[in-house]
Amino acid sequence: MAFSAYQSFKTIPAELEEAAKIFKLSPWQRFWRLDIPVSMPGMLWNMMMSMSGGWFFLVASEAISVANQDIKLPGIGSYIALAIDARDLQAIGLAIVAMLIGITLYDQLFFRPLVAWADKFRFEEGDGDVAPKSWVLDLWRRTAWLQQLGLSAIKMFEGSFRFFRLRHDGTHQPSAKLIAPQHFNRAWDILIVFAAVAAVLYLANYIHTEVGLAEVLHILYLGTLTLVRVVVLIAVAIVIWVPIGIWIGLNPRIAERSQAVAQFLAAFPANLLFPIAVVGSYISN
Repeated sequence: MAFSAYQSFKTIPAELEEAAKIFKLSPWQRFWRLDIPVSMPGMLWNMMMSMSGGWFFLVASEAISVANQDIKLPGIGSYIALAIDARDLQAIGLAIVAMLIGITLYDQLFFRPLVAWADKFRFEEGDGDVAPKSWVLDLWRRTAWLQQLGLSAIKMFEGSFRFFRLRHDGTHQPSAKLIAPQHFNRAWDILIVFAAVAAVLYLANYIHTEVGLAEVLHILYLGTLTLVRVVVLIAVAIVIWVPIGIWIGLNPRIAERSQAVAQFLAAFPANLLFPIAVVGSYISN
């Protein structure tokens, strides 16, 4: 999400930059009137991917083994771990169904309305593009008291624009006190270099006294094997999914039908499917 927002901020169209200067927007106004709207579509899609990553690691971290100790936290991750130990396919299936229901709920009630609402901020409009739809967003727009609630919140928020208004004539220049002196920048660079050298020396001493060079080389070897597997999987995924993505992108009807599936799968943690493969391998053996 951070990289997506950064990329959006760096690629704001020049005409919008000029409009912000012409209207003399303060930094606070520019952030909410220009930066956030431009970054919203990409940030929402990356938010769904981040949600999937969050589910992935939380499910994995709820049942871990450290120093010959099994640590389990209450949650679906530990439930699945116990189900795997018991080779209970029914329990694993129930856990996946529960996750599917939860993902469907926050997809329909949260992500889908936001994606449909943020579609108006897209600049790369193309012929035949189909706007995403959301029944929750339509319900919000048709409900009078929800509209009043939203307008009241907007009015309160717009008050911050007046509070943080920057009073200048459009030719505002940064104060000299806010510009870091050249020697301060040099001192900061020296401090960063010193900290980096100290960290390297500390790491080298720790490896020499506690770990040993042979162990480090073994870890690097294992890391290289993992890297090779990752590169191979990425290459296979590119060969399979890039053509599919191009085909979907060039067919608006297919894109409209597949968008809901893509949103759902983007938020589904893949590691919930691992137990099925593990239990299946146990049964086959």
